[in-house]
Amino acid sequence: NLHLKVTYKMSKDLNIFSISYEATCDQNTFVNISNHMYWNISNQGDVNPYWLTVKASKVGVFAPHSLLIGSSAIVPDCVDFREGASLKVKLDQIEKDQPSVHTLDHCFLFDKKTLAEPQVVLDTPSLKISCYTDFEAANIYVDSTLVPLRFKNNPNLTTMKRRGIAIEPENFPIAPSTILHPGETYSRLISYQFQKK
Repeated sequence: NLHLKVTYKMSKDLNIFSISYEATCDQNTFVNISNHMYWNISNQGDVNPYWLTVKASKVGVFAPHSLLIGSSAIVPDCVDFREGASLKVKLDQIEKDQPSVHTLDHCFLFDKKTLAEPQVVLDTPSLKISCYTDFEAANIYVDSTLVPLRFKNNPNLTTMKRRGIAIEPENFPIAPSTILHPGETYSRLISYQFQKK
């Protein structure tokens, strides 16, 4: 049995939205909980104009003939966001260098685990979003599926390519931290800080 508590908080004065997780179990349990919110700021048609920074020198590598991560490797140039990079430039490069993936859908292993500074920064024309977390990794995904979805706030996104980006802090899938043991408490935090331009 897994007992999970998820707490959502919005700090209006500090412009921070946070999600905290606490879990316990009665036997060894695989636990890797995250959040899959999509960001599309100001109802823009796509995320091409955004600038992304990720403090990670390594990414997960799929095991052969599998969609499961089996190892890690140094970030290839097409997904190297350590110094910050244009999403459009990198997404175009991914389509060329990694056609089987065709979009940004990678698990980044952070260089260090810390809440003292943001691990991921998404810079848009009107808003800067800084993601603080004590998770050791984050999967970052740009939706290019073209699956028709209806959005109340922007019907133009229904079949738009690159219509949103998800920043999903998580445990690195092959790390020992993904196993929760009886007597332990799983405790993680994701915090998004917003700065209007």
